Amino acid sequence: MMGSDQGIFRVVGVGVRHGLRERLARLESENLCHVTLCSDLADVSHDQGPTGIDVLVLDFASPDGEGVRQAAEWIGQASSGIRLLVVMDEGSAQHVDDIFAAGADDCLVAPDDEGSLRRSLKRLSDARRAAIRSLFLHETIRIMEDCRPLAYCLEPGQL
Repeated sequence: MMGSDQGIFRVVGVGVRHGLRERLARLESENLCHVTLCSDLADVSHDQGPTGIDVLVLDFASPDGEGVRQAAEWIGQASSGIRLLVVMDEGSAQHVDDIFAAGADDCLVAPDDEGSLRRSLKRLSDARRAAIRSLFLHETIRIMEDCRPLAYCLEPGQL
């Protein structure tokens, strides 16, 4: 599981339309994130791959639970810990619940502003990085526990 190694996180937008494209471009110009746009999920799979992507953004005019499910499955198959943000022009509370049930980590419904987009992207990216760090620490502890039987023949700094 890899992620951006700098303060800038990597966002891949799928099916992003004009309004969201402009907001993402402004965030990128502020060096908050690096944005790559793809027309569909297959483009992400072939051109980008999951390595280093922090947040996958799906842009829908109306709720599309099946599209969210497909993206969540792709993320799960990649075992990459990518966070999934869905942005919709319209949707009821039930639609938002359905989007979350389909696998989204966050959902913004118009009218949303650049501030809410910024906060969501930052929170999701931070959550991914925390999960990566937690996995690394868990693996380190597991290795140390596996090495415990060797402790009697090692110097204190070698374990």
